[in-house]
Amino acid sequence: SASKQWAFVNVCHFLDAYQAPDKIIMQVFVALLKTYQPENKMLVKQALDILMPALPKRLPLGDSRTPVWIKYTKKILVEEGHSIPNLIHIFQLIVRHSDLFYSWRAQFVPQMVSSLSRIGLPYNTTAENRRLAIELAGLVVSWERQRRNETKMVIDADAPSEVSDRLRLSSGVDPKRSSYGSSISEDPSKRVKTEPGLQSFCVMSPGGASSTPNVETPGSATQPDEEFKPNAAMEELIISFLIRVGVVIEPKDKEANTMYEQVLDFLSQALEVWPNANVKFNYLEKLLSSMPPSQSDPSTALAQGFDVMNKVLEKQPHLFIKNNISQISQFLELSFKHNMLNAGKSLCSLLKMVFIAYPQDGPSTPPDIKLLYQKVNELIQKHVHAVTAPQASG
Repeated sequence: SASKQWAFVNVCHFLDAYQAPDKIIMQVFVALLKTYQPENKMLVKQALDILMPALPKRLPLGDSRTPVWIKYTKKILVEEGHSIPNLIHIFQLIVRHSDLFYSWRAQFVPQMVSSLSRIGLPYNTTAENRRLAIELAGLVVSWERQRRNETKMVIDADAPSEVSDRLRLSSGVDPKRSSYGSSISEDPSKRVKTEPGLQSFCVMSPGGASSTPNVETPGSATQPDEEFKPNAAMEELIISFLIRVGVVIEPKDKEANTMYEQVLDFLSQALEVWPNANVKFNYLEKLLSSMPPSQSDPSTALAQGFDVMNKVLEKQPHLFIKNNISQISQFLELSFKHNMLNAGKSLCSLLKMVFIAYPQDGPSTPPDIKLLYQKVNELIQKHVHAVTAPQASG
């Protein structure tokens, strides 16, 4: 009832201002995590937003490496992960208070990444859910960027001590290795284990069910959570999701346009953070064949596809072109077929970047890319002829 939720809001104000027994704080927190019904949404959100900043000071770490409120958040996420509303409720909390969850992101990133397609890709998903999935992808990218910045700061801070370390080495004294240095030199294969309860599962996409690659997370026994970074499978899933959702979104109103721009921005950021990630664009046919009747004209999706391709080409032109030459060729054919005037600029930008990356007469231009140039020329000649032929005959 509403009165119960207002009581939670009042209790959270009290817990924010005054210390209380740990057990009571956790009872309130867990109850709020499990209250995800739509009718209680606003008051529960308000209560959690009041309580969350107080948790680190009210529930100190003690002898444990992981705060108890992190453990319970993870526990509920795993146990109730089959329920989309509960999943969304907790993920929204993580997005709103990402700074509090950053140091323990290893506990949540695998399931966040595995849930992206399930939450954000189905055509019948709500705008709120799709926006959350996009924000989750952006959050993982942001966290990884933050980790790298912190790592760089540590390395820069350690640089002045290298001279003294060398002096001590020359005198036969082995400088004490930092825990950071030892973790970097350690064999990564020894620091990875499957997170219990977070094995990969099937997620629904516009084309039906697809199997998610196995996503693993470092074991807490060998690697501190704050050193966690997404593995290659996670990187690929995040970038793939951003590409696919960028084509799925119908920018028919201001909210959808904002989401679309956000997707392109996050995609650029992801490719900056992971410049060598394997970017796949091999689901175009499935995507177009599964389009809803309301979007039977594929020109909008194709135009967005060109925008997405251009974003990727800006960051990794050679790698993307070589790995996706057939998809680029397919896009070109479809664009001419559907007379995509609204995508003319994007089409020209794509071709320009391809020509810059691999000059037409360049000695290192692969044969399949030369075939692409030949196809472009044939398409242009064909369609120019189709336009001019009636006039010539007349």
